[in-house]
Amino acid sequence: VLEQHGRKCFVDGAPIGEDEAIQFHHIRPWSEGGPTNLDNIAPVCKRHHLTIGTMSLQEYRDKVELGKFFEGDPKFLDDAIQLKQGHCAKPFKYETRDDMICLYFENAKVEYPLHTCPVMGWRYFYALLPVAHLQNDRDLQPRALREASMRNLYRHFQKNTQLAPSICRIDAEGALLLFDGQHKAAAQIWSGRPAIECKV
Repeated sequence: VLEQHGRKCFVDGAPIGEDEAIQFHHIRPWSEGGPTNLDNIAPVCKRHHLTIGTMSLQEYRDKVELGKFFEGDPKFLDDAIQLKQGHCAKPFKYETRDDMICLYFENAKVEYPLHTCPVMGWRYFYALLPVAHLQNDRDLQPRALREASMRNLYRHFQKNTQLAPSICRIDAEGALLLFDGQHKAAAQIWSGRPAIECKV
């Protein structure tokens, strides 16, 4: 195992000192059928080994990264998008006609049917929206993200689908502003999803 991985913690890549004890962990958890063989064992530092439990190494890596993300100032959806995508609120164009809306993302054009709310008369649509075009709606959703909520939803979305969409609006400048379901969206973004199901 050491010949293959060296004296580095598999969780974060940090070196394990010569005076430190090396612990070993299943890459795919033994509790989930991961085999005990050289291809499924990796070195980890004692601190990480004591707290990983039955998580997969990727899930534990994400947990460690999430803890670091929440250090310091309050974090918002835009912060998660920036970290995972490198940017947020990328501009896009759209047009409506009759009962359709056309969205233009980079070189792609997508069309969605428009629906009308029977109570308010507002028009809306459901779409799978690229994360890079979303941003936090600080007017309607001024609260910061909460680490525990985001972590629980992250774990949920590892095995389950999203049952209800996040809610966005398009403002006068054409920005996609997400104001409901920010933890749901942030958790999916954290796990690497490039697009989020939304009602706009």
